[in-house]
Amino acid sequence: SRGRALAAIPGMTGILVVFGLVQ
Repeated sequence: SRGRALAAIPGMTGILVVFGLVQ
């Protein structure tokens, strides 16, 4: 479960970056 959580961190940050670029 820990590996999945660590793998989700880059995805979440990527989504935030995309949101920032869109706005």
